[in-house]
Amino acid sequence: MLKYKLYYFIISVSIVLMACEKEKEPVPSEGFGLVEIFEPGPDANAYEKELFDSYGVWVRMDWEDDNTVKNAYLADDPYNRYPIEKVDDDKREDAYIYTKTFLNQMPAEYVKKNFPLDIFIVKKYGYPWAPTTTKSFGRSRFLFVWPSNIRGALTEVVDAENHFFQDSVLTANIWSGVSGILGTRIEAIDDFVLAGTGYDGGEAMGKIYDDYYNDYDKDRFEQRMKELAEKGGFMSAGGSRSFKADISGWISTVTINSYAEMEEKYFSINEVYKKKYDAFIEYFNSQGWDIQATGNHFYEMRTKHKLPEETTP
Repeated sequence: MLKYKLYYFIISVSIVLMACEKEKEPVPSEGFGLVEIFEPGPDANAYEKELFDSYGVWVRMDWEDDNTVKNAYLADDPYNRYPIEKVDDDKREDAYIYTKTFLNQMPAEYVKKNFPLDIFIVKKYGYPWAPTTTKSFGRSRFLFVWPSNIRGALTEVVDAENHFFQDSVLTANIWSGVSGILGTRIEAIDDFVLAGTGYDGGEAMGKIYDDYYNDYDKDRFEQRMKELAEKGGFMSAGGSRSFKADISGWISTVTINSYAEMEEKYFSINEVYKKKYDAFIEYFNSQGWDIQATGNHFYEMRTKHKLPEETTP
């Protein structure tokens, strides 16, 4: 009996270990005599099949049970007890096109190795009084709402093929969510870390907040947060908490800014930003992703396809 228990334990551990690596399918192999199920079915939308084949990411809009959405391989959401609504049929193609454009901004091999296993696109998720806009389930799943409910995002799709570039509010929010997942897969980059002031687990921010709650001086609060970010070369003061928070902020910033914009907004402040930028770019180049080219392209397409002012909120 002990022999069989040990055998099943080894199988279970093997399955979990496979789920921890993006580049391997998080399902048992044929050697276990089980059927591989993590992929779009034969009746799945053509976009789902195309994106799964190209990037190894299952972009999903259908499910039988809400628990399917809330329970990812390596994380779940035990707090949401409200029904999850599916995207309306007439909105789905636009959502698929948007997601395809998003994934097209990166090399397929980088996505296959580092991205979440699946992306759920839903109409509504979370509390009615505080609806979710995007959500990460550990490193294995990302969810976003369509049409977007983010304040300042476009209220309608005018040009589906270029909506990714036209709705910079939505796209910045998507990058922010996904970069948090990508950041967990990156080991500390020595030159990047050493160029800044290091991390304190949020201690400096905590002191700034404590002082604010004593005097409620908003201008002083914002100035101190700004100084904290600039001194350490962080995209925001939140980057001072940890390497993950720092590198995630850099990913979500560089991907939507041209090099010229990075110079104007950051390098002109101090040399810390430029030193961290150089180390950041060197790392991503080593991963096969010219991430600044992604930011340059976003700027070019955003400018080229900018909507008339009357169509924006």
